[in-house]
Amino acid sequence: MNTNQKRKIVKLMMKFRKDMNKILAEDELEIHMDVEQVKKNTEEKNTIKAAVERSYEKYPRKVGKRLGLDRLLRGKYKLTLDEVPKFDQAVENIAAKAQESGMEIKYIPHFSTFVTKWEDYLEYKPTREMVW
Repeated sequence: MNTNQKRKIVKLMMKFRKDMNKILAEDELEIHMDVEQVKKNTEEKNTIKAAVERSYEKYPRKVGKRLGLDRLLRGKYKLTLDEVPKFDQAVENIAAKAQESGMEIKYIPHFSTFVTKWEDYLEYKPTREMVW
């Protein structure tokens, strides 16, 4: 092997090394971005969970909490941060409706059922004459 061939091999190895470093740097950036996204999602999920827990304390029937939380955090009925105040208002509305009408607890839907149709309770305006 002559000197020119050795130089070409060294150049190729240097280029390969630069390319590999660039690829590794990009991968590290992507991993960092993924980690940041996971942190953000976890914080958001924890915030929503805490808000739903506070709303559950106002809910008149204490059945179906775990399934309701699962539905709101993961499933088809996933709650967003923007929807949390509306959800809380819906919980307050159903509690007021149940209290005003003197509804028996057994006729109030389980929390896990309520979370599938909570938007139906946004329009409720408490009145004294309300009867179910």
